[in-house]
Amino acid sequence: MQPFNEMESRRRSYKGQMSRLREYNQILQNGIKPDAILPPRLQVPSAGTHFYMYGLFFFRDPKIKRKFYYNPFFIFFMEFLYLSRSLFSLHVPDNDRQYFVYLGDYMYFIRAKTHINIAATQYMSLGMCILIMNLLNYRMGVEPAFLKSIAFLRGQCTPASCGLHNRKYILNFIRQAKYSLKIIDFNTKAVFVVSFLLSFLPTVLNFTFFEMLAFGIPWSTVFAISSYFTFSSYFWNLTYFFIVCHYIKYRIRQTNDTATRLQKLSPIWQKWQMKLVERDLISTSCMVDQWSGTYWSKYLAIAITLLSTFNNTVFYTALFVDMNIVVSDFQMRECFNL
Repeated sequence: MQPFNEMESRRRSYKGQMSRLREYNQILQNGIKPDAILPPRLQVPSAGTHFYMYGLFFFRDPKIKRKFYYNPFFIFFMEFLYLSRSLFSLHVPDNDRQYFVYLGDYMYFIRAKTHINIAATQYMSLGMCILIMNLLNYRMGVEPAFLKSIAFLRGQCTPASCGLHNRKYILNFIRQAKYSLKIIDFNTKAVFVVSFLLSFLPTVLNFTFFEMLAFGIPWSTVFAISSYFTFSSYFWNLTYFFIVCHYIKYRIRQTNDTATRLQKLSPIWQKWQMKLVERDLISTSCMVDQWSGTYWSKYLAIAITLLSTFNNTVFYTALFVDMNIVVSDFQMRECFNL
């Protein structure tokens, strides 16, 4: 009976794979035309909107509605508020419990005041530096040119106008972009909940009921909001960096496919086609240089510097500082989630 069930499950799995393959081929044949706008079922309406929607960019987009609490200056204020609280807490003597209650400093009550407050300053500095970078770009009129390359995902232009002509590559790129945006949208919401619990649970165990209502809940909310804003600021950037890298990869693969086909042509046609290949490579190289020089090199310098120090501090605290094991586990989970 067991071998029969195993064979039946394999048959169903194979049947499902073949069904997905037929659907994939049907989409390639009928759904995608490089010289036409993507059909609605393949479009990713949110692609390219998250930077303005979540208060990361100052350039206005009249087609995108942004909620009032995603104002970049409000985001900066919340991050600066918690950064200031952490810096002040670092200089408060350890024997003065009441000050730490007023500050809602859960780090003090889990015996990791110094390390976690240092990590908090690094974390909030990350979000603030990204906002300052985008503000300077806005003042200098440096627009995010890389978003134009993925405008076809929203149905604003054709894939061919963005440099993609291969149907298979276009479909793969759509899938990767769609799944990446869904995952990060879930993660940002999860970070808000995890950050609130990380700050609130120690106050429940160490504060009186009045202290918890007056100081524990408000400061836990501030920490959750500022942590959520910071996570959004750098993780949406990382997600779009991932998407843009795949876009460049498919551009290069297209050029490589063209160069491979040249081997089957006559020398006269090879010479003419080689000019097209050279033009595509120069265009891709100039595009990468522009995007790197105006945005991504600055962002990556900020993210790598501050994230590496933040992760090192959190790992050291979770592994070597003697604190509550539940909170230590939360710290490790948050670090891996980041």
